[in-house]
Amino acid sequence: GNCWLLSAISALAEFDGAVHKLFANTSGGIEDMPREGPNEYHVTLYDLSTWEPVDVVIDERLAANAQNPGKLLGAAPSDDGELWVCYLEKAFAVHCGGWDEINGGQCTHAWSILTGCRQTYEIRAAGDGTYQCLGKYNPNEDKWEAQANSIKKSFP
Repeated sequence: GNCWLLSAISALAEFDGAVHKLFANTSGGIEDMPREGPNEYHVTLYDLSTWEPVDVVIDERLAANAQNPGKLLGAAPSDDGELWVCYLEKAFAVHCGGWDEINGGQCTHAWSILTGCRQTYEIRAAGDGTYQCLGKYNPNEDKWEAQANSIKKSFP
């Protein structure tokens, strides 16, 4: 699944203006949607191979879930009908190369794509009762590890 992505989106939404910043290049602003005619959303995400922001352009169509009639593929609208999470998830899938590419991942990977933040860390149990702090920076070689937008392509 992509709970890792939804967790990162949820965390990002805690910061005032952070979600609006992702949709800032949408013509007319996201508050003016929907309008007559096809609606187009510009979502700014970061390309992890260059660390540059890129606009992912999507339309308002959302995929139906073939296994669950009447449900969307991916996140559901909020109880009051907000669709921004659905559109952000769709843009993320496009950015990473398709829905299959976002099936499974790490919250820190999503956070890097959403914010452009390189310095993300994971705390994991080491198995001996201690914990390790893991990051994308390799201090042994004094360099950042190469990454790709799809987490499946980031680690050989």
